[in-house]
Amino acid sequence: MRCLNVGVCVVRPASSGPFRSIGTIEPSAFLKRHCAAWGGVVAKNGPIERTWASSAGVHLPVDLGVDWFPVSSPIGDTDVPEIPKKIVLTGVSRGLGLAMAEGFITRGHTVWGCARSAKVVDEHRRRWPAPHQFDVVDVSRDEEARAWAERAKKAGFAPDLLLNNAALVNHNAPLWEISADEFDQVIGVNISGVANVVRHFLPLMLPRSKGVIVNFSSGWGRSVSADVAPYCATKWAIEGLTRALAEELPKGMAAVPLNPGIIDTDMLRSCFGADAGSYPSPDEWAKAAVPFLLKLGAKDNGQPLTVGEK
Repeated sequence: MRCLNVGVCVVRPASSGPFRSIGTIEPSAFLKRHCAAWGGVVAKNGPIERTWASSAGVHLPVDLGVDWFPVSSPIGDTDVPEIPKKIVLTGVSRGLGLAMAEGFITRGHTVWGCARSAKVVDEHRRRWPAPHQFDVVDVSRDEEARAWAERAKKAGFAPDLLLNNAALVNHNAPLWEISADEFDQVIGVNISGVANVVRHFLPLMLPRSKGVIVNFSSGWGRSVSADVAPYCATKWAIEGLTRALAEELPKGMAAVPLNPGIIDTDMLRSCFGADAGSYPSPDEWAKAAVPFLLKLGAKDNGQPLTVGEK
């Protein structure tokens, strides 16, 4: 018997050639019982051959013609559907957060997102109804992050992928000209907000010892620039916090500090002005970032990564 914990179960005759997709079929009663998740992709090379995406290892006798392949590996020219993931995503009102939400949902994943704007959340709820969920949450407030996670727990929503994307940038000015209130706001969202979300969602992931936490850093979390000292300080902190968290996680999980790259967002325009237009839009960025994020796993634990450079 051959089995992987997560993969594609291919049931076929022992001798068969390349696959050719011809449609969909109803899976057998056996696979319905033993595959935690399935999608019938039919391929044909003489006799009917069937593939099922399974989120749990299934032991089948070799004489049935069973092979296992990682989800990311092509099986001939058959398109294997991604195993649906549950994704927690902060900062979905605009920019990268909005582009990621749309990208994940389009690919068949379920998003549990938050933003501070009630208007935006209401729009998202109408656009993306259940099983997706969007809530008004200020992640800098621990009690709001806790209540948000408790709603997820009651709904049985233990994330496979936790993305701390929400962030603020200070207005461009030397550090001594930044008010204490503005400094505290940037720290509150960019550092405390990340810690609050991890504090309350990670316990939902621990029982399975499975899942990936991605804390969004920045190029300015690995370098510096004038007039954005508070923002730089928070992103350097995220690098350290995430790599330390990675040391604390059980085997099978991962925490990754991620530099998304340079993208034409409102935040970048506040720093670069019109020059930000020379960089990719959030939607363009998401075309590469969404599959990049979905492929992260335990092997990436503690690694400072950059979208497009893995």
